Amino acid sequence: MERMDLEALNNELLDAVLEKGSLSFVVNRLHQALNKGVLICDCLGRILIGSNSEIEYDIDAYIAKAIDHSEAYYYDQEICQLFFPIGWGKLIAIIIVREVKEEEIENILPVLETANLSLCFYFSKYNAIREVENKYKDLFIQDLLFNNILENEEILAKSKLWGWDFKKEYFVAVIEPDNFINIKTFAEELEYITKKLAKENDIEIITSVRSGTFIVISREKNNQKERVKEMIVEKISRANKYFSEKYDTTFSIGVGHTYLAYKEIYKSYQEAKTALAIARLIGETKFVKYFGTLGIFKLLYKQEAYLLKEYYYETLHKLIEFDKNNNGELLPTLDALISNNMDIKLTAEALFIHVNTLRYRIRKIEEILRIDLSKLENVVNLFVALKIKALLKLHYSDID
Repeated sequence: MERMDLEALNNELLDAVLEKGSLSFVVNRLHQALNKGVLICDCLGRILIGSNSEIEYDIDAYIAKAIDHSEAYYYDQEICQLFFPIGWGKLIAIIIVREVKEEEIENILPVLETANLSLCFYFSKYNAIREVENKYKDLFIQDLLFNNILENEEILAKSKLWGWDFKKEYFVAVIEPDNFINIKTFAEELEYITKKLAKENDIEIITSVRSGTFIVISREKNNQKERVKEMIVEKISRANKYFSEKYDTTFSIGVGHTYLAYKEIYKSYQEAKTALAIARLIGETKFVKYFGTLGIFKLLYKQEAYLLKEYYYETLHKLIEFDKNNNGELLPTLDALISNNMDIKLTAEALFIHVNTLRYRIRKIEEILRIDLSKLENVVNLFVALKIKALLKLHYSDID
């Protein structure tokens, strides 16, 4: 295109973005100027819009290459597509042009460069609006989940602003990365995945971010509570493969019971957090843990903390005192033994000690506690006490 034509195109694109906020106009206008298929994806590689209604094949792997590419553009000969980064110094989006011959690149680049300014304006405005909307939405959701709103009428009125019917039953799932990942990136990726899931399955999914976790709130449907809940959680969990490949991390999910939203949804949030925390304490990763499947932990969770602390010390205080006074390792040894289902060989390997050393420690534990570890009742009592220890560490810093 001639210089005057490029200037005219630049003005058209700017007007469309500034006056109408139209990304579709930008894509269609580039399609007309180049006579080629055009797609636009965001900085995470998610396709936002295209001049063609259908994307014929999966290009995620090629987009990832383009994002990692440090040059002014990236051309992939295998699929004959040109990837052009948008932004100055910081990647904001990528324009993808399809069916490009290598000799055409020189003439295509000036047209794409013309779109840079308008797309920077578009994404700057789009991100600013989204941040404000998310801020107010997150504040309301967090007040709701912490039971800070006492008036039911206020909850119902505010929920209607976002089109939510909080007279229905909802459940909460809390999603937390297993390794370090930028929480903003983590949340953006999961928000995209959950929005797509909601659209494909005609399900209402509300999302929020708090303290390094991504929160999902969903409404039950058609009186098939567990089926719908499990379907949603399972499909979100499948994204672990994507996160593992792209970010070298995985995530875990805690899920609460279903409650009438405007009255008791905060209970589901607390249950989801508890399920997540308990599974973490047990040492699990990449898990889905439902509060209803916690077994004995569910019973312990409902007890007063001081009663649990009392039981823990009554059962194990002699062992705790012995270790303190003798720089001993009997309590960790007992924990390892029970964790390994009382298997002496596995426990010795886990502790990197000789089997005879382990047998000596077991006799010492029996002597100090005055119990017989061959009896199931005694092992169960100690198992409960050790699990209480893990729970108490959530609340007390002085638990040995």
